[in-house]
Amino acid sequence: MNSLDINREYINLVKENPQAYYEDYKKTVEKVKNSKAQYKGEPIPFLYHPMFFTEEDVENFKKIGDMIISIANKVTNRYVEDPAFRKKFNFPKLMEELILVDNGYDINVPIGRFDIFYGGKDNFKFCELNTDGSSAMNEDNTLAEILLETKAMKDFSKKYTFTLFELFDSWVRESISIYRGFNPENPKPNVAIVDFTESGTTNEFIEFKMAYERNGYNCIIADPRDLAYKDGGLYFKDYKIDLVYRRIVTFELIEKAEQIPDFI
Repeated sequence: MNSLDINREYINLVKENPQAYYEDYKKTVEKVKNSKAQYKGEPIPFLYHPMFFTEEDVENFKKIGDMIISIANKVTNRYVEDPAFRKKFNFPKLMEELILVDNGYDINVPIGRFDIFYGGKDNFKFCELNTDGSSAMNEDNTLAEILLETKAMKDFSKKYTFTLFELFDSWVRESISIYRGFNPENPKPNVAIVDFTESGTTNEFIEFKMAYERNGYNCIIADPRDLAYKDGGLYFKDYKIDLVYRRIVTFELIEKAEQIPDFI
């Protein structure tokens, strides 16, 4: 069975008893209001209808992801190697200089959110490639946990088994793995999640901070304007930062560059 059929089956299930499910929907709205699924102080909008994917779809996503990463690597490598190619992007001078710095590890795109319109393995289109301060992991996980507890999903789970995508501890493991490629001598790097206070998604940062901590790493949330570069290292007060999980959107970093010379 494909995911479209499963989605239709779910809709038909809800239609069989609309009043009962509507009452449950209203309870779900209240749960979301009182949850961590917030953006700029407001609960995020949602449907009483999770998006269902099959194991085959997940394999397709992995293949599509590999394809996107392959393209990103080719473009990045060409950008670094070819001055004429760089001109096509018309990036500000500082941004170009930062891109050309050797970061010390071998991954061009450590994390990303690649948005697509999806209709199957060979039927998809890109609508956004977001490798820059990628967000919405907190909202996704929180909503998924709440929706799995709805009456409709409990009833639907009598026939199918459902799981959500874990998006926090997996990134902790991956980011630490990348860091070890940069510095294998430090088994317990101090982590800082860095963004401008007025721009950051605080709830999500707190979730990532907790994820690093439960995996055994020190972690702080810091505004780049509060960081100091001294003795060859980056510090928040007396806290020496080894690994930065940068959530600053690049264009905002460039716009506010004069405010963050130590971070740069």
